[in-house]
Amino acid sequence: MSKPYRKWKVTIKEVFSELPIHTELHGPFDLDDVKDHFGLEEPDVEWYKIEEIKNE
Repeated sequence: MSKPYRKWKVTIKEVFSELPIHTELHGPFDLDDVKDHFGLEEPDVEWYKIEEIKNE
């Protein structure tokens, strides 16, 4: 069974960056897929925020 098409807004603050990065990801991705895609569990990520975009 395929995953539903979803839209995600991701904000990432890396340890050596002054400002956070804002990006979006669209497709058949769940929350774990988003984390894996952007490497959010890596040690160089200071913090991150993930929001699902609904009915845009």
